[in-house]
Amino acid sequence: MNTVPGHFLRPRADRAVRRAAKAVQKAPDDRVGLDGALRETDAAMAVLSGEPDELDLVGVVVLADRAVRRLDSDPDTAAGADVPVCMVNPLHGPSALHGPRHRQPVCASCSLLSDRMRERRTLRVAVPSGGRRPHMELARRWVVTAYGARGRLEAEDLMGSPMFAEHRSVRSWPAVVAALSALALLPAAPAVSRADTVQEQTSATERVVAELEEAPVHVDPSYASAFPEEPAQEMGQRITDSGVPLRVLAVPLIEGGDWNGQADLMAAAVHDRIGGEGHYLVLDGERLSGHDFSTGSATQVSRAFYGSQTVSIEMGYDAPVAERVERAVDVALSDDPEGIYTAADEQRDPGVLDWYHSLGPGTYVLFTVLPWILAGLALLGLGVGLFRWRRPRGVPSLPQHAAFDNANQARRDELAARAGRELVEVGERVSRAVPVADDPTATEALHQALDAHAAARRVYDELPAEGTLADIAGVLVLLDTAEDHMARATRPAGRRRSTPVRSHCYANPLHGTDTRMTRWREFGGRGDVTVPLCAPCARAVRDRRRPTVLPARHRGREVPYYEVPAEESVWAATGYGTLREDLVDRILRGDHEVRSR
Repeated sequence: MNTVPGHFLRPRADRAVRRAAKAVQKAPDDRVGLDGALRETDAAMAVLSGEPDELDLVGVVVLADRAVRRLDSDPDTAAGADVPVCMVNPLHGPSALHGPRHRQPVCASCSLLSDRMRERRTLRVAVPSGGRRPHMELARRWVVTAYGARGRLEAEDLMGSPMFAEHRSVRSWPAVVAALSALALLPAAPAVSRADTVQEQTSATERVVAELEEAPVHVDPSYASAFPEEPAQEMGQRITDSGVPLRVLAVPLIEGGDWNGQADLMAAAVHDRIGGEGHYLVLDGERLSGHDFSTGSATQVSRAFYGSQTVSIEMGYDAPVAERVERAVDVALSDDPEGIYTAADEQRDPGVLDWYHSLGPGTYVLFTVLPWILAGLALLGLGVGLFRWRRPRGVPSLPQHAAFDNANQARRDELAARAGRELVEVGERVSRAVPVADDPTATEALHQALDAHAAARRVYDELPAEGTLADIAGVLVLLDTAEDHMARATRPAGRRRSTPVRSHCYANPLHGTDTRMTRWREFGGRGDVTVPLCAPCARAVRDRRRPTVLPARHRGREVPYYEVPAEESVWAATGYGTLREDLVDRILRGDHEVRSR
């Protein structure tokens, strides 16, 4: 939706405010997040009570929807109320990609588009000077705060904007009705103080921020023995007296847990709620890292970075934790952290190989390059001798199948183009899918569908220019897996048994999913394996013939993909998901990327 005419948005804004008012009325007095929902509903009604422009109507919809999510009975939905909205078009709802590693928050659908397509899809609203402009170009309170994601939206700030003041005295009957009905609910709501609101937050980030408001040093109980309370308090007092916005976080980070085990994500999440200039020293186990956030001033110094780097040079990783953190704080609070780091770097003992850098060009070649050249020539001669001595027989090529195994480059391009089209189509369907309400199994299935699509996207983005057939087949298999999980998520529990996750043909996944478990005996041996095979491949196995398998390049020759060593191919290790159920997890953690190098 590139443009959003106001007469289309007004009914939607009215419905959103009425829905938020009903959610507030039904919520129990002790519901977590009730105070925030009341504040957001009140701000939305205040803006709607006048004659708001199109951007105000968009903001009202976002605020009202956030209030409804905040009061949702599902804890996961309520916890995600503060997730930034899609900044391509806020009416798309919460973003799927956000954080310091992304340029801007975008929803799952927009994340699949190119930059050019996102620009065409950007929300444009009418402006007083005439015409329509992208909403991100307007210096309005809505845009500056990312619609409430980077700062609280107060009703008086929104109503005080120049564009809103022109129509401030005008009233519309639908808005007055919505405002009066919602305002009548306010006396029934409890008066919750700011301190109570902080205690109601359950996210790990909010708990850390609440403690940092009391003292600039936060120590997790698991670090109590290594970082005693008294030294931590003294350090916090020093930081407070200095006036430097430095904060120390001693928190164990676990992969898959809060902040996905990454110190930079934790520092960014905490600073996003505090704002302004900030310097964070993060201690995770034996690792001390520094993270700095500036306000754009050229005079600001990366105090935390230089503090952590100086400690790594001066003390290494063997010194006690408390001493390392104390030294890092000393450097960060000093007048010249960069100078201290530079001096420490210049004074450190040279490494064993640092003498190489002092050699001249000719000597460097003599001592460094020439030995490698001689060793290479020796190995080449040895290889030629072994080859002429053994004279291995030529490896017979695999039998080719008319549909798949005899695929030339044109066929590979066709399959790659098909994978690209299905990647976008499946992504849009998954992003629009809604799991069965109050069903944890359905929610988990939708998460699995999103993970499978993300894995397919990762493999597709890493395809070389000519594209390997094994990787293209992997993309199509992962997209089938995503569709199966999506179907399980959207069907009632009673019908979920009829939509299992399909198994592809083990011999060649491109043969499809019409398979049956078949016993496959090893040729010339006693070993066997039971795997899903399509009808032609199963018939070939029963007749003791090799089925038409999916080929893969390995060490310069074509072999069946499952004969590639498992440590070199995630497809061979999992049989495209038929041998192991962790294919998606392996790809998401980077196994495919590492092995493809």
